[in-house]
Amino acid sequence: MTETIYEQYSTKEEIQKTFRFPSNRRQMGRPGDAGVEVFIEDYAYSYAKALAEKSYTDCVAGVLVGESVFDGQGGKVRVEGILVAEAVMKRDVACFTEEAWAEIYRDIGEYFPEVPIVGWFLGGPGFLLEDEERQRKIQTDNFGGDKIFLRMDSMEQDVKLFFVRNGRMLPLSGYYIYYEKNEGMQRYMMKTRQGKISVPEPTGYPEPERRPIAREREEKRQGVLSGRLIAVTGGVMVCLAVLAIGAMTLQIKEREHLRQLLNEQEQMVASLCTAYEVKEGETMETICQSVYGSEEIADEIRKFNGLEEGENPQTGQKILLP
Repeated sequence: MTETIYEQYSTKEEIQKTFRFPSNRRQMGRPGDAGVEVFIEDYAYSYAKALAEKSYTDCVAGVLVGESVFDGQGGKVRVEGILVAEAVMKRDVACFTEEAWAEIYRDIGEYFPEVPIVGWFLGGPGFLLEDEERQRKIQTDNFGGDKIFLRMDSMEQDVKLFFVRNGRMLPLSGYYIYYEKNEGMQRYMMKTRQGKISVPEPTGYPEPERRPIAREREEKRQGVLSGRLIAVTGGVMVCLAVLAIGAMTLQIKEREHLRQLLNEQEQMVASLCTAYEVKEGETMETICQSVYGSEEIADEIRKFNGLEEGENPQTGQKILLP
């Protein structure tokens, strides 16, 4: 499936009248290159950054939704949300399959109804983001019209933004981060927290992309094995013992790495939330009414904090509010 849009360009005067400029924003770099100004909502930006930094061996991809208005030279883009489909998280390539598009449009309908796609996102380690020709092909095969492309390097902590028009990827030197309530993105993040979308765990480097250290370690291990095979029986036994200890050490390191990833995930969620201490007489409904202006998401906040349906937190208990 290709997301196709036929552009109808506006005049600069129409853009100033129709585009909703965020009022509370901060500047990153030098916005306005190629006549294009991009505004990214803070929840969406933080979510994308956390996803990109989740793994150093895989990529994660998704779509950007929001508002875009263009004239013949450039335009304005406001990114309200970033949606990731599990089907697109495919090793070193973003694969927007029919299944992925179906999931993306289901999420748009649930969390950002009638909000159009304005671009796409790719995050992961830098050595998997170097093939710009492949990225250009993904853009051409899946997205029509003027779009923006957000690319995040988890190893170098580098964020790059491109304006894509007629197959050309024009790098932009800056953008704006803006702040607002953004209930749709908060609800989508809670869905992610409940495990309906999984960020891939490290599964090892692809064979052609092994780092020099990993390759050197492998060559040394092969050299040890070759040397032991022509040694006496006692030497073979020593070699087997060394390998057994090495395997145990690797398993311990893997467990420690997984534990660290789980801790990082919890820290990532905590960094996007506010700790709230429950006061006497408060219920989850009164808290949601006070903080969000609505009681409708009380059950979702309960699930988010591990509470049963209808259960209220105790006085003095600290809960997390996205």
